Amino acid sequence: EKAIETTTNFYRKYNITTNTFHSDRESAMIPVQSKYKIIFTGGVREHENTAESKIRRIKESMRSILSTLPYDLPAFLLSYLLQHTIILHNHRINTSSQPLTPFEIIMGIKITDNQLINSRFGRAVYVNKGETNNSLESRIVSGIVVGHEPLNPNKIGRAHV
Repeated sequence: EKAIETTTNFYRKYNITTNTFHSDRESAMIPVQSKYKIIFTGGVREHENTAESKIRRIKESMRSILSTLPYDLPAFLLSYLLQHTIILHNHRINTSSQPLTPFEIIMGIKITDNQLINSRFGRAVYVNKGETNNSLESRIVSGIVVGHEPLNPNKIGRAHV
């Protein structure tokens, strides 16, 4: 339920709303039936192969990113990793979306490879606080990249370390 709420809230910021979700009778979807329209695409003990394949790809991508980080990612940042991984997958042209990416079709903007590289999840960033004073105290805050704003890919989201 939390995952669906997080996802719908994320897209709602960009005036994209949905109240319908497809599921292959996952028990986790039962509690959200009162809030959303859930369309069950398979019978009992049947699986939606396309959805299962995409979920496996997302999980493998998350595992790959986690294995490249030089630190253990705190659990509270896993939702950002999931969101970042889905965004990466939506920046790939597929057979259904050709010649555009799914992201370009929905959001109407193109993200360049350089913008995706700059928003690499977990990369260390150092940001000027913008405060000015005469002390010798550092004006730099360190953090890690946790993604980018979809409508402004040059604006990188960061978490303080």
